[in-house]
Amino acid sequence: MPDSTRPQAGPVGASSHSNDQESVSGSRPSATSGLFGGRGTAFVVLALSLAITIPWSIRFQALPGFAGAAGGTGAMFLAAGAVIISLLLFALVWILTSTRLRAEALALEMTRDLRESEARFRNALDAAAIGMAIVSLDGKWIQVNSQLCRMLGYSEPDLKKLTFQDVTHPDDLKADLDYVGQVLRGEIPSY
Repeated sequence: MPDSTRPQAGPVGASSHSNDQESVSGSRPSATSGLFGGRGTAFVVLALSLAITIPWSIRFQALPGFAGAAGGTGAMFLAAGAVIISLLLFALVWILTSTRLRAEALALEMTRDLRESEARFRNALDAAAIGMAIVSLDGKWIQVNSQLCRMLGYSEPDLKKLTFQDVTHPDDLKADLDYVGQVLRGEIPSY
Protein backbone atom coordinates (compact mmCIF):
# COMPACT_ATOMS: atom_id res chain seq x y z
CA MET A 1 0.00 0.00 0.00
CA PRO A 2 1.51 3.35 -1.02
CA ASP A 3 2.23 6.01 1.59
CA SER A 4 -0.59 8.58 1.31
CA THR A 5 1.56 11.42 2.64
CA ARG A 6 4.13 11.15 -0.15
CA PRO A 7 3.64 13.06 -3.38
CA GLN A 8 2.69 10.80 -6.24
CA ALA A 9 3.28 11.33 -9.94
CA GLY A 10 1.03 9.77 -12.52
CA PRO A 11 -2.10 10.73 -14.41
CA VAL A 12 -2.56 13.85 -12.29
CA GLY A 13 0.85 15.26 -13.19
CA ALA A 14 3.98 16.04 -11.30
CA SER A 15 4.07 17.17 -7.71
CA SER A 16 6.90 18.24 -5.46
CA HIS A 17 6.98 19.33 -1.82
CA SER A 18 9.50 20.97 0.48
CA ASN A 19 9.31 22.99 3.65
CA ASP A 20 8.91 26.30 1.85
CA GLN A 21 7.07 25.57 -1.39
CA GLU A 22 4.69 23.20 -3.06
CA SER A 23 3.81 23.02 -6.75
CA VAL A 24 1.53 20.85 -8.81
CA SER A 25 1.20 20.76 -12.58
CA GLY A 26 -0.26 18.54 -15.26
CA SER A 27 -3.54 18.08 -17.04
CA ARG A 28 -6.96 16.65 -16.22
CA PRO A 29 -6.66 14.05 -13.41
CA SER A 30 -8.05 10.57 -13.96
CA ALA A 31 -10.67 8.87 -11.84
CA THR A 32 -8.04 6.36 -10.69
CA SER A 33 -5.90 8.88 -8.81
CA GLY A 34 -7.40 7.79 -5.48
CA LEU A 35 -8.81 10.02 -2.81
CA PHE A 36 -6.52 12.87 -3.81
CA GLY A 37 -3.49 11.06 -2.38
CA GLY A 38 -4.30 12.43 1.06
CA ARG A 39 -3.36 15.95 -0.02
CA GLY A 40 -5.45 19.10 0.02
CA THR A 41 -3.80 20.45 -3.13
CA ALA A 42 -5.17 17.55 -5.17
CA PHE A 43 -8.70 18.81 -4.47
CA VAL A 44 -7.77 22.25 -5.78
CA VAL A 45 -6.13 20.68 -8.83
CA LEU A 46 -9.21 18.57 -9.48
CA ALA A 47 -11.52 21.58 -9.16
CA LEU A 48 -9.41 23.71 -11.46
CA SER A 49 -8.87 20.99 -14.03
CA LEU A 50 -12.60 20.30 -14.19
CA ALA A 51 -13.27 24.01 -14.76
CA ILE A 52 -10.84 24.41 -17.64
CA THR A 53 -9.60 22.03 -20.29
CA ILE A 54 -6.19 23.54 -21.00
CA PRO A 55 -3.04 22.34 -19.25
CA TRP A 56 -2.64 23.93 -15.83
CA SER A 57 -0.02 24.69 -13.26
CA ILE A 58 -0.34 25.90 -9.66
CA ARG A 59 2.53 26.93 -7.44
CA PHE A 60 2.34 27.70 -3.73
CA GLN A 61 5.26 29.36 -2.02
CA ALA A 62 5.44 30.40 1.60
CA LEU A 63 6.52 33.93 2.42
CA PRO A 64 10.00 34.29 3.88
CA GLY A 65 9.92 33.45 7.59
CA PHE A 66 6.74 31.39 7.28
CA ALA A 67 8.23 28.39 5.51
CA GLY A 68 8.20 26.06 8.50
CA ALA A 69 4.85 27.21 9.87
CA ALA A 70 2.91 27.23 6.61
CA GLY A 71 3.59 23.66 5.51
CA GLY A 72 0.63 22.43 3.41
CA THR A 73 -1.91 24.84 4.86
CA GLY A 74 -1.72 27.17 1.86
CA ALA A 75 -3.71 24.73 -0.23
CA MET A 76 -6.35 24.50 2.49
CA PHE A 77 -6.68 28.30 2.54
CA LEU A 78 -6.93 28.33 -1.24
CA ALA A 79 -9.59 25.61 -1.15
CA ALA A 80 -11.50 27.48 1.57
CA GLY A 81 -11.28 30.66 -0.51
CA ALA A 82 -12.53 28.80 -3.57
CA VAL A 83 -15.50 27.45 -1.59
CA ILE A 84 -16.32 30.92 -0.28
CA ILE A 85 -16.09 32.45 -3.75
CA SER A 86 -18.27 29.65 -5.13
CA LEU A 87 -20.90 30.30 -2.46
CA LEU A 88 -20.80 34.04 -3.16
CA LEU A 89 -21.22 33.42 -6.90
CA PHE A 90 -24.10 31.03 -6.22
CA ALA A 91 -25.75 33.69 -4.03
CA LEU A 92 -25.25 36.30 -6.75
CA VAL A 93 -26.81 34.05 -9.40
CA TRP A 94 -29.69 33.27 -7.03
CA ILE A 95 -30.31 36.97 -6.35
CA LEU A 96 -30.11 37.91 -10.04
CA THR A 97 -32.48 35.10 -11.00
CA SER A 98 -35.02 35.96 -8.33
CA THR A 99 -34.76 39.66 -9.25
CA ARG A 100 -35.40 38.83 -12.91
CA LEU A 101 -38.42 36.73 -11.97
CA ARG A 102 -39.81 39.52 -9.77
CA ALA A 103 -39.22 42.05 -12.58
CA GLU A 104 -41.06 39.85 -15.07
CA ALA A 105 -43.99 39.43 -12.66
CA LEU A 106 -44.07 43.18 -12.08
CA ALA A 107 -43.98 43.85 -15.83
CA LEU A 108 -46.91 41.47 -16.38
CA GLU A 109 -48.87 43.13 -13.59
CA MET A 110 -48.13 46.60 -14.93
CA THR A 111 -49.16 45.54 -18.45
CA ARG A 112 -52.44 44.18 -17.11
CA ASP A 113 -53.02 47.36 -15.09
CA LEU A 114 -52.27 49.50 -18.15
CA ARG A 115 -54.77 47.57 -20.26
CA GLU A 116 -57.41 47.96 -17.56
CA SER A 117 -56.66 51.69 -17.29
CA GLU A 118 -56.92 52.14 -21.05
CA ALA A 119 -60.25 50.28 -21.07
CA ARG A 120 -61.58 52.54 -18.26
CA PHE A 121 -60.43 55.64 -20.14
CA ARG A 122 -62.00 54.45 -23.39
CA ASN A 123 -65.27 53.69 -21.56
CA ALA A 124 -65.25 57.15 -19.93
CA LEU A 125 -64.58 58.82 -23.29
CA ASP A 126 -67.34 56.87 -25.04
CA ALA A 127 -69.88 57.41 -22.25
CA ALA A 128 -69.29 61.17 -21.96
CA ALA A 129 -72.31 63.40 -22.59
CA ILE A 130 -70.12 65.96 -24.41
CA GLY A 131 -68.01 65.70 -27.54
CA MET A 132 -64.46 64.69 -26.66
CA ALA A 133 -61.38 63.80 -28.70
CA ILE A 134 -57.67 63.17 -28.50
CA VAL A 135 -55.85 65.04 -31.25
CA SER A 136 -52.23 64.67 -32.44
CA LEU A 137 -49.85 67.62 -32.63
CA ASP A 138 -50.58 68.03 -36.34
CA GLY A 139 -54.35 68.11 -35.75
CA LYS A 140 -55.29 64.53 -36.71
CA TRP A 141 -58.00 62.82 -34.69
CA ILE A 142 -56.59 59.93 -32.66
CA GLN A 143 -59.68 59.08 -30.60
CA VAL A 144 -63.15 60.54 -30.87
CA ASN A 145 -66.32 59.74 -29.01
CA SER A 146 -69.78 59.24 -30.46
CA GLN A 147 -71.05 62.59 -29.13
CA LEU A 148 -68.39 64.48 -31.11
CA CYS A 149 -69.19 62.49 -34.26
CA ARG A 150 -72.90 63.24 -33.81
CA MET A 151 -72.20 66.94 -33.13
CA LEU A 152 -70.00 67.32 -36.26
CA GLY A 153 -72.11 65.04 -38.47
CA TYR A 154 -69.37 62.54 -39.38
CA SER A 155 -68.89 58.85 -38.74
CA GLU A 156 -65.79 57.97 -36.72
CA PRO A 157 -63.83 56.58 -39.73
CA ASP A 158 -64.71 59.67 -41.83
CA LEU A 159 -63.78 62.08 -39.04
CA LYS A 160 -60.41 60.35 -38.51
CA LYS A 161 -59.54 61.04 -42.17
CA LEU A 162 -59.74 64.78 -41.44
CA THR A 163 -57.91 67.15 -39.11
CA PHE A 164 -59.50 69.41 -36.53
CA GLN A 165 -58.48 72.33 -38.79
CA ASP A 166 -60.67 70.83 -41.57
CA VAL A 167 -63.81 70.94 -39.42
CA THR A 168 -63.12 74.27 -37.66
CA HIS A 169 -64.85 77.36 -39.04
CA PRO A 170 -62.29 79.70 -40.68
CA ASP A 171 -63.25 82.52 -38.27
CA ASP A 172 -62.37 80.28 -35.27
CA LEU A 173 -59.25 78.59 -36.67
CA LYS A 174 -56.74 81.25 -35.58
CA ALA A 175 -58.03 81.16 -31.97
CA ASP A 176 -57.93 77.34 -31.96
CA LEU A 177 -54.35 77.32 -33.23
CA ASP A 178 -53.41 79.87 -30.54
CA TYR A 179 -54.88 77.52 -27.92
CA VAL A 180 -52.88 74.62 -29.38
CA GLY A 181 -49.71 76.73 -29.09
CA GLN A 182 -50.51 77.55 -25.44
CA VAL A 183 -51.02 73.88 -24.63
CA LEU A 184 -47.73 72.94 -26.33
CA ARG A 185 -45.86 75.68 -24.42
CA GLY A 186 -47.39 74.44 -21.15
CA GLU A 187 -49.27 77.66 -20.50
CA ILE A 188 -52.62 75.86 -20.24
CA PRO A 189 -53.29 72.14 -19.56
CA SER A 190 -55.98 71.66 -22.23
CA TYR A 191 -58.65 73.47 -24.20
